[in-house]
Amino acid sequence: MGEPLSSLDVSNVFVYVGDAVRWDHTPRSVLDRGLSSKSIAASTHSPTSFASLVTGLHPPRHGVDDFTNRLADETYRLFDVPGYETRFVNSVRDTPAGTDTDPIFSVLDVRPPAVDEPFRDIEEPFVLMERGPGGHAPYGDFDGSAWDYFERRGAQPASAYREEYARSVDRDAALFAERLEDLADRGLREDTLVVYTADHGELLGELGLLGHNGPMHPALVEVPAVFVHPDLSTGRLTNGVVRHVDLLPTVLDCLDESGGPTDGTSIASGPARDRGLSFYRSSLPTGPIAGFSGALAYDGVWELDGGHVFARTPTHERLAAVLGTLSKSPKRSYLRANLSKAIGAYAAGHRTYGRPSIDADDARTLVAETRRGESSGRQIELSEDQRTHLEDLGYLS
Repeated sequence: MGEPLSSLDVSNVFVYVGDAVRWDHTPRSVLDRGLSSKSIAASTHSPTSFASLVTGLHPPRHGVDDFTNRLADETYRLFDVPGYETRFVNSVRDTPAGTDTDPIFSVLDVRPPAVDEPFRDIEEPFVLMERGPGGHAPYGDFDGSAWDYFERRGAQPASAYREEYARSVDRDAALFAERLEDLADRGLREDTLVVYTADHGELLGELGLLGHNGPMHPALVEVPAVFVHPDLSTGRLTNGVVRHVDLLPTVLDCLDESGGPTDGTSIASGPARDRGLSFYRSSLPTGPIAGFSGALAYDGVWELDGGHVFARTPTHERLAAVLGTLSKSPKRSYLRANLSKAIGAYAAGHRTYGRPSIDADDARTLVAETRRGESSGRQIELSEDQRTHLEDLGYLS
C-alpha cells in the first residue's frame, strides 16, 4: 500500500499537460501510473486553461480569455516559487528551442527555454511544466497542419476521427512515459512529484462538431488528473473532482511552500470539491456577414456526474459564428454534413448534461458569484508568425 499525497517528501515537481486530452480517452497506461481523478478544465481554450493551471485562479479573476491576453504583472504563478528553477516547455509542434512563435509563452509571461528536452541542464529543486501534444489536431499520422487535416478529412464519419484521435493520445502517453524514464535515468523519480493533466478535451462528432472552438460540452471540460510518484498510492478518486485551480495550491502544499491567493484548494490536505467551474470566451470567423462579431462565450458548472452550460452571448451572435464557420473553417464539410445538430447546439441557451445535484438556478448564482471582481489581463499584439502558428493549429478556424 502506497502513501497518501500528503505524506510525500519531494523537492521537485513536473507537470505534463497534454493538449486536448479527453477524460474518456485517457489511456490506461497513464491512469494506472498513480492516483487519478476526473478533472474539470477551467476553460475549453488553451490560453485560458493554462492561465488557471499556473495561477490557481478562475478565468474571470486572471483575465485571460484568448492568446491576445497576458497575465497581469502582480499575479502569482507556478513559475514564481522562490528558490526553485522553473521552466515552461512547449512540445505541441516542432519549433526551434528559445523561440516564442507559440503565443502561449507570452500569455503566461515566461521566456521559452533554450533547450529541446525538458530536463536538460535543469538544477534541483525545480518546478517544470510541459505542454505536450496530447490529442491536438492533426490527429493520427497526418503529416501537415490542423487546417490541412480537417480540409482533407472533410465529412468522414466521426468514428474515423475518433480512431485517429486515439492514436494521437496513445502517442502522447508514450511521450509521457519517456519523460518518466528520463527522470529515472537522472535519478530524480524519488524526489519529483509528477502530474499528468490536460488543458481541455476535444469534440469528436458530439454536437455535430469537431475540435474545441464551440459550445461547451462534457467532452471538452472533463480531463484527466493523475498524480505519479513511486511511493504514492494508486487508484481512482471517486468523491468529487479535481479542478485546474487546485493544481497550484496542491503543488505548493507538497513542496511545503506558500504563494499568492488562489480559488483552489490543495487535494493533499483535504478532499476534492463537489464541483468545478469552466469559462470560455472567444470568437469564430464570421465570413461575409457584416455587423456580427461571431463572439462565443459560455459558462459551465460541472460535477462528477454532469453539469450545466449557459450561453453568455446572444443567439444571433452564436448563429453568426456557425455561418462564419460554414464559409471559412476547414471543418466546414463536416459541419455541413451535420448542420441541424450543430445549429441546435449553438442555438441552445442552457443545457444540462448527466445528473448534476445542483439545479440550474443555483448554478447560475455560483457563476455570478465567481464573476464578481473580474479582472482583465494585459492586451498584446500577435506577430504574423504567431498568427500563422495558431492558424496551423486550428485555433483561428
